[in-house]
Amino acid sequence: MEDNQLQQLLGQHLRKYRQDTSLTIEKLAERLDMSANHLGRIERGESDTTYSTYAKLAVILDLPCKFHEEMKQLYKDSQA
Repeated sequence: MEDNQLQQLLGQHLRKYRQDTSLTIEKLAERLDMSANHLGRIERGESDTTYSTYAKLAVILDLPCKFHEEMKQLYKDSQA
């Protein structure tokens, strides 16, 4: 799996969790102290994110441990 494919999957999942919490992209971006445009690029898989932003997203969106395990498994499977 290419990095951009992993970015796209991460972004799609983050968008789903954001929508499930009824946060607009603007409100989430404000809480992350970033532009809505940049957050949109992350959600579309066009931009990578830093670990600190990912950690903030995990807290704000209350990402379950299952999410992290699924992303790790996707990466592991792509390396096999």
